[in-house]
Amino acid sequence: FPYTTLFRSVYVENKFGNVNAEVWANSYVSVAVSFGDSGPAPKRSPILIDNRGKYLAISVFRAPNDPPALVHLSVKLPIASHLEVVTASGRISLQGVSASVSLKSNSGDIESIIPAMVDANISARAPKGSVTSTVASTSVVDPHFLQARLGTGAKQLDAQTQTGRIK
Repeated sequence: FPYTTLFRSVYVENKFGNVNAEVWANSYVSVAVSFGDSGPAPKRSPILIDNRGKYLAISVFRAPNDPPALVHLSVKLPIASHLEVVTASGRISLQGVSASVSLKSNSGDIESIIPAMVDANISARAPKGSVTSTVASTSVVDPHFLQARLGTGAKQLDAQTQTGRIK
């Protein structure tokens, strides 16, 4: 299910599976859906898209008569965008860093693959989970919290999960 639009802020919510986000050089958003092995796919697209000017909301909807299939989203967005991703227990994966990023999950794991020469303020919190980092200039003193500044800190990356792992 491809969808493209010009935008500024992108909000992605998936209570029924994982979200993979990738920052790219194009000036539009691309959305794709895939289904897990937990049952038959729904007969209609489970994606709701709300485009209000410079705000784009992408969410997964399940009607009462839809099968309980896992629904995974893949989203590609421009580097200048502001991204917020929310899941219940699904994994969040981010490749690259846009202007600002907020990743939130109740119990899902969060993984960020950050370019080597990025300028970003990074904050990661997992009160009942764990935080690890492979970025050379950061060290994790508290296994539940990380705060670091890379380069000038021009971009913002905030990751939060209650019981998952952040790396």
